Amino acid sequence: MKVYLDMDGVIADFFAEAVKHSDDSSRGWRNMEFRDADRVLKRVRKTPNFFLDIPAFPMANTLVQSIVNITGECRIMSSPLAGYDTCEDEKAEWLRRNIHYDFDEVIFTDQKYNYAQGNILIDDYGYNCRMWEKHGGYAIKYQADENHISDSITALQALYKPQR
Repeated sequence: MKVYLDMDGVIADFFAEAVKHSDDSSRGWRNMEFRDADRVLKRVRKTPNFFLDIPAFPMANTLVQSIVNITGECRIMSSPLAGYDTCEDEKAEWLRRNIHYDFDEVIFTDQKYNYAQGNILIDDYGYNCRMWEKHGGYAIKYQADENHISDSITALQALYKPQR
């Protein structure tokens, strides 16, 4: 059983950084209409080093270390932003700069569910969680700016079964 950890919204504060590129940054990401969010993403795609400059959530390293303490390892699974050519390179460098752990595996894919069978995903996006479970995995929905870190750690402790 492997545990995969998403980046954006979980350990990297993507949405707070992205909203800075909106016409009305006081509204927040969750309050944007689809067309406004789409406009922001177009601007993000044109912003050099966008993914390098995203702040880490305050509990990011604590979450990673907690996963390592429970499972002995930690893996990253993050969706690249389509149309942002250096996204994967920037996210990989962001991990090196911001997280104090040498990840056992780093996967960039927009089809996370292909890795689901018998594994655990910690992700902020409900669709990813539903697809993960539909494909035989266990999902923990965790959004760092809405949920308490203990909720994800408690769920992981309940779900994780070491391979024998």
